[in-house]
Amino acid sequence: MLLRRFFSRGAGGVSRGSWKAGELGGAQAYVLREQLDRRWTYKTRPGMLKFLMGWFKALRWQRLPEMERLGDLLLKHINGIAAYCDHQVRFGVVESINTTIKAVVRAHAR
Repeated sequence: MLLRRFFSRGAGGVSRGSWKAGELGGAQAYVLREQLDRRWTYKTRPGMLKFLMGWFKALRWQRLPEMERLGDLLLKHINGIAAYCDHQVRFGVVESINTTIKAVVRAHAR
């Protein structure tokens, strides 16, 4: 299904007949990215960790250097990503709080 959406992208999309050997990595990266978007649907820490470990295993066989770097970055921050299941605070809220704190500090520094 994911590849079907990739192939039928509309007027600017890619048709099946136009694939070259080097372009197959783009489809693999697209599928991995789409799968990774599902990580935010998990509500428990063990479920999130199980999903990410399965995603890392799938990534291992793709030989896509950019996705491997992304996997390394995710692996470094896996505790923070899994903590999202415990405390579902969006990054926008965190950034808003940080901006407010900086504004208060600047106001009191004058």
